[in-house]
Amino acid sequence: RLPEELETFLSMLELKAFLCKTQALRADIFADRIRISWSEKQTAFPLERLLAFMNSHKKETHLSPPAVLEYRLDTTPPVHARLDAARHALEMLLDGTH
Repeated sequence: RLPEELETFLSMLELKAFLCKTQALRADIFADRIRISWSEKQTAFPLERLLAFMNSHKKETHLSPPAVLEYRLDTTPPVHARLDAARHALEMLLDGTH
């Protein structure tokens, strides 16, 4: 098992690499939430997928104009597990499942 700090660092790198695939312009990662900004012209996923994601995560998500998603994290698990869970949930944007 790796030290917690290293696991968190690796999870953050994996999350940021995934967010690059979604064409995110910026991702602010906090212990309790992630704020992701996209261009209104992004083409990685259709708006319908973002709306479906938000519908299935109503308590955790908030959308702000023009294209900023705030995704609140469950603060119970360790930080690396929170980031991994967020990445897995956000994969719905690209593959349309979950």
